[in-house]
Parts: sequence; C-alpha cells; structure tokens
Amino acid sequence: MKFNESVERFKENMEFVRNMSSNTIGAYLSDLRHFERFLNSHDIDYTTVKRRDIELFVKEYSQGKYSKKRPSATTVARNLSTIRSFYTFLYISGMVGKVPTELIKNPKTRRRIPDYISHDEVMEILSSFKETNLGKRNRAVVATMYFCGLRVSEVCKLRLGDLRLGSSPAVRVMSGKGNRDREVPMNDQ
Repeated sequence: MKFNESVERFKENMEFVRNMSSNTIGAYLSDLRHFERFLNSHDIDYTTVKRRDIELFVKEYSQGKYSKKRPSATTVARNLSTIRSFYTFLYISGMVGKVPTELIKNPKTRRRIPDYISHDEVMEILSSFKETNLGKRNRAVVATMYFCGLRVSEVCKLRLGDLRLGSSPAVRVMSGKGNRDREVPMNDQ
C-alpha cells in the first residue's frame, strides 16, 4: 500500500472512529506531508522506518528543512506526536510490524503564558460598537467570548437555542475543544 493510501485510511479513522475535529485532522495531515517530504528525500519506505529515521526527521525538521520556516519546539513536538499516532494506527491495522516512535520522547517545550487584554480594554472595545443591528451582534459576540471564556470557533457554532435565559442564564457549547459539550454560566453583562 502506498503512503498516501495509508494516510487516507488514517484520516478516515480520525474522522469517523476517533471523531476528531476538522482542524485537528488538517494539522495531522499537514504534519504527515512534512514527514512524506523527509521519506522521499531519503528514499525511505514508510513501512520500514526505524527509530533512527524518526530521530533524523526530528533533527532535520527542527532545522526547518521540510517546512517554509523553522518550526518552534511545540510544532516539532506536535509533528512527532502525529507520526507516533500514525504509526500506532498502522501497527494496530496490521500494516507495519512495530511502532518506530515507541522509545522516542518529545522534545522539551516551554509553556508560555498566553497574551491577554485587560478588563478595561475589553470594556472599551464593547463600548465602541455602534447601536446598529450589526453593532449589537458584534458586541454580543465579543461579550460572549470574554465573559463566558469561549473560543472563536465555539461562538461561530452557537445557535439561538443554545442560550438559556432566566434565573440562571447559560450558554450550551456543543462540540467544543476535544468535541466536548458543556454548559457555561453567563453573568449579568
């Protein structure tokens, strides 16, 4: 079986069995394209990959060899995680006899503190919207993101039926990060 056919089966597994989000699947497929470039440049059959091949890929990928720019340590770690997941799938499916990533540890990454804007800055943004229907909608979107802690993708998926108003108002978030459903309380603002 060709590499692309195995990747297609892996994609179907992520989509239909593991029920992963389209963003996650897209990131995995992008990672595997980098790995495919490595395999092609070294004339390596993906079914015979050894641990040292993976280690060489990590080294070369870290140096920016298979991407447009030099990747961060976090991106390198995610690529390795994708390859590990791919080979685990191939092993379970009987397409390879072993998982070459088994003893390879992810590179150390620094956890960075996310950037944020202050409460005053958010209030300034909220007060800047015009009193038109579009302005009211945009204010509601920004307020929901800020006061409920929702991601942009989660707000984009909201429907009117996801709002519960009354004595304890809440927003029902369907298929949020990790495809988890949750209910988030809303405050007075």
